[in-house]
Amino acid sequence: MRVVVVLPGIAAAPTGGYAVAYRYVNALAAAGHEVTVLHARTRKPGDHPDLGLRRVAYAARRHAGPTWFRLHAAVRVHNTARLVPDAIPAAGVLIATGVRTAPAVAEAVARTGARGIYLVQHVETFVATEEEVVASWRLPLEKVVVSGWLHDVLAGAGVPSVLVPNGVDRHVFRPGRHPEVPGVLAMVSTQRWKRTDLVCEVYRAVAASEPGVRLTTFGTGVRPDGLPASAVHVRNPQRADLADLYRASSLYVCASDDEGFGLPVAEAMSCGAAVVSTDIAGVRSFALDAPRYAPAGDGPGLTAAVLGLLADPIALSSARARSREVATGLDAAESARRFVALVDRSARVAG
Repeated sequence: MRVVVVLPGIAAAPTGGYAVAYRYVNALAAAGHEVTVLHARTRKPGDHPDLGLRRVAYAARRHAGPTWFRLHAAVRVHNTARLVPDAIPAAGVLIATGVRTAPAVAEAVARTGARGIYLVQHVETFVATEEEVVASWRLPLEKVVVSGWLHDVLAGAGVPSVLVPNGVDRHVFRPGRHPEVPGVLAMVSTQRWKRTDLVCEVYRAVAASEPGVRLTTFGTGVRPDGLPASAVHVRNPQRADLADLYRASSLYVCASDDEGFGLPVAEAMSCGAAVVSTDIAGVRSFALDAPRYAPAGDGPGLTAAVLGLLADPIALSSARARSREVATGLDAAESARRFVALVDRSARVAG
């Protein structure tokens, strides 16, 4: 069966939502489906209406895949600077991957008679209004959600969905030896809701109170200005290098105000790190009681939880063990099998 997966443009750097979609793309190709990835640039708030330069850039990279994720050799890639229904290739199954791709996919489905699937990975009010997000959920596409809390949110809006929980690549993100030097790791980002400001606040407090603790951050951007001088920032680590960072850390900090599914938290847990996180549904829904939680936006609460674990080796060891235990249920291979089975069912209906 021909399957087209529509993503909102090309991601130049590692992005969790894209990684999940690409993993499913590879699984579909491995299962024998004829898969095309369509990177179709969508309009964002503040975009200039003249897309001339962007069109040239997309035309030059018309069939270029992601540089940071290896796609299956059989996967075809097509890139366009403008998402319109006519740009979507004909297929038996069309898959939208977010609020900005769902309307065009739904229109293409209505025009061609294809089966339509909508992979919902977040409540995307950071790229659309709440009304637009809810309207996209109500389009005539089969909704697939990546976490239990999203399943509940859609149900509250009167929208049925199928839950295929995100997982972790356990071949890459696996436990290692206990770190010889206590270390704290966090992801930083220019996205405001990731709360890099709180990460910097926690790190400054740890540097002042526990100068022997190794402090590391990673992310796609440059080193944040607010980090203490002792902290090390790793920009755009490859997956194997990121796994090494997790394994070298005693504790991972998530300061986000919101997450669809806190994939770095899951990866850190799978590598055996304890977790301190804001109490958000996108973490608690899969991490359960493994992390120590603080309210969203509570920098002092995050700091107290981090310092409390660093000061108590027995509690830290117990938290690390609980992370590993909970993470055993987060398997990307199983998630991919379930997603492929869902597409197979849609393909049979389409056929």
